[in-house]
Amino acid sequence: MIREPLWGEFVFRTPLLIATTLFVIAGTTVGCSDGVSSFMQKTGMTSSEPLFFAPAEEDIVDDAETAGLKIIKDVISVTFKPDTDEKTIKEIISSVNGNIVGYDKAVNYYQVQFKGKSLQEVKAVRQHLLASYKVVEIAVTIPVTTHRNPYYAK
Repeated sequence: MIREPLWGEFVFRTPLLIATTLFVIAGTTVGCSDGVSSFMQKTGMTSSEPLFFAPAEEDIVDDAETAGLKIIKDVISVTFKPDTDEKTIKEIISSVNGNIVGYDKAVNYYQVQFKGKSLQEVKAVRQHLLASYKVVEIAVTIPVTTHRNPYYAK
């Protein structure tokens, strides 16, 4: 003979069954994110923390073309297309005699220094990168802000 479940057994099992089902669905969904494009660390790249160039006072100059905007005199920011490999990036930067001084490899962002070059020469290199390499998405000078408050403690 089959007995009918008691009301207490039904009330107890239903929430437990629902909670378990939701937990399994959530766990499966989170674990299946390989096909989703993400801005985080790309596959095939070495994992490394972002490193950014910290300019000294003498590295900051007024840019006459922008009515006095302060910029880093010999460093530009270069962003490459997402599918550009690290070897290609290094080849391009070395072809214009630049040195990598900062980066965020997860998003192909690099700060490139041209030690000893004038601001005009650096701007010419920036334009050359944009015109000559299709994998270069953005190449810009780096603006900075400076504190003028005498009570600001460094």
